[in-house]
Amino acid sequence: MSKYQDNLNNMLCLDVFLMGLSPQERQYLSNQILPNRSVGHILLSFDAIAFGFDQLREQISNEALLEKFAKKFDWQIDLKKILLNDFEALVLTNVEREILWVDKGFEKMTGYTAQEVVGKKPTFLQGKNTQESTRLLFREKLALQIPFDITVTNYRKNGAEYLCKVQIFPLFNKHKKISHFLALEREIK
Repeated sequence: MSKYQDNLNNMLCLDVFLMGLSPQERQYLSNQILPNRSVGHILLSFDAIAFGFDQLREQISNEALLEKFAKKFDWQIDLKKILLNDFEALVLTNVEREILWVDKGFEKMTGYTAQEVVGKKPTFLQGKNTQESTRLLFREKLALQIPFDITVTNYRKNGAEYLCKVQIFPLFNKHKKISHFLALEREIK
């Protein structure tokens, strides 16, 4: 094996190792890792981390958790296909639209922790600049029991307003009854 291939293999192993560390541990180690400048180019080992592997790992754990919910509630959907959509946050509600679970992306986007929002309805994020017509359209689309997307003005915990694209997927069980709703959310900048 060439020295070049050896270096790439070592870097790949290091990337896999680093993905298993906490962000604090990675930061500490990043200060200890120095590139080999004896070659004509520099390849840094943090390429995998820089390309969002933290987010990928989080998404995989979200997907695994949602798969467990799907099995428990017998959802008749293809979660993998739904999760191919572009999103920053996930929100799972029951049929009464009470929040049962949110992911870390929701916490980052809104500033609210999961503990603060479980049991509330997502409408708590709305405020004075949320259009009444948008609220009405949202309710009408939910009643149709089909997937849809809508853009709504929401508010973070600190009071800052943001525009949020929400994709709603009604989740049906084997008896063809809706048991939950899954929202994929993304801030529009």
